Amino acid sequence: MILCYHNLIRDAEVDENLYRRSYEGAPLLYYRKESMFKNDMARIIENIMLDDYLTKNGVAITFDDGRLNNYEIAFPIMKKFGLKGSFFVSTNNVGQPDYMTWNQLREIADFGNTIESHGHLHKPFDEMTDEQVLEDITKSADLIEKGVGRRPHFLSLPGGRDVKKDLVKQAGYIGIRTSEKGINDDIWNLWVVMMLNNSV
Repeated sequence: MILCYHNLIRDAEVDENLYRRSYEGAPLLYYRKESMFKNDMARIIENIMLDDYLTKNGVAITFDDGRLNNYEIAFPIMKKFGLKGSFFVSTNNVGQPDYMTWNQLREIADFGNTIESHGHLHKPFDEMTDEQVLEDITKSADLIEKGVGRRPHFLSLPGGRDVKKDLVKQAGYIGIRTSEKGINDDIWNLWVVMMLNNSV
């Protein structure tokens, strides 16, 4: 089971009007309250202890974009529960206001989390030429390797938009984590990994 988070927000800062707004036509799960995220992590631990079928077969906690709140809110909660995750960052935004720095990403990686790629420019790949896509995802991988000391293995697609798999393989990635909801029922064909929940 793969969970994908984007923005986390402290309960005291929640604007209920904002929280009821929709994100790309879906209920606004794009912002997750701190208390709800903490409850999500607690339920994962509880389900592991209860030998829940989905949980015991693996839960992947993932984050897209590289927002600062992932470091300030999610990371401390995950450390408390002893949970690890994958943080997919758009490398052009690293160090920008409201985004994590390389020092923060290294701290997250040193705890056992993985830093993966969400592209460099965070531009939909279907709006780029093949040459531009290859340059973007290669640059992102190079920067992550330089920044945290480990080359990313997986690519998350900006905007969930499609990309030619051959280009991703050429850049050295071993798989794609898509935004498409679904169940990966063929365990021998997991090059493109779907999520059970999208943008929780």
